[in-house]
Amino acid sequence: MKQSSINSVGAVYIEQTDTNRTTNYVIPLTTDKGAIEIVLNPAWGGTWRLGSDHELASSHPSLTACQPEDTSQGLGEVALGNKYNDKQQYYLSPEVLETVTREHMNPQVLAGRIKVYVENLLKIREIEKERSSVSRGSDYFGEEHTQILSLRTSPRSNTVPHLGISFELGSKEGIKWIDIFGYPNTEENPHQLDRLAKEGRHIGALLRSFYLPSSFENKSY
Repeated sequence: MKQSSINSVGAVYIEQTDTNRTTNYVIPLTTDKGAIEIVLNPAWGGTWRLGSDHELASSHPSLTACQPEDTSQGLGEVALGNKYNDKQQYYLSPEVLETVTREHMNPQVLAGRIKVYVENLLKIREIEKERSSVSRGSDYFGEEHTQILSLRTSPRSNTVPHLGISFELGSKEGIKWIDIFGYPNTEENPHQLDRLAKEGRHIGALLRSFYLPSSFENKSY
């Protein structure tokens, strides 16, 4: 996505996915090279994809779809206790995950908050539109990722709160991840962007609270 920066935010729209079992809330972002879409799904959390008009859509079609896509999978095994020591797998289906999420938050409201947050980022004079980044790191679950695009204040600034959004791609599984973050200034050094930074911190915490299938691997709950 070289030389591609976010210019504007479109209206949130809704579509069905997972063979009509779950709902995507899509926030389209206009860039120099076509649309990038933030996708919030109550079952799978926050991700992104390229719009069909993006110049890389034809050469990299996998980037136009969200992952995971209909990836119900076993979370473990239960011994049946018979003489053959057979085991039965169990799993959580996408529709169950979406139902549970809706009991705790309204995904449409959260999508609206993300839209407004990005719109406010675009109004900040001190914002850095990182056009392309090859920085590598690890996400909250330890998978290596590459940050390909971000919109944020400078982390090197000693006066402006660090806040923004970044778009990342997992190196191993190819999972597309969005990170929304905010670090307000201290009480001794307040700034007018502290309120927006707190909103970014809260939205980011909500996104990271979603169930992720790979996070159950080698863990007990």
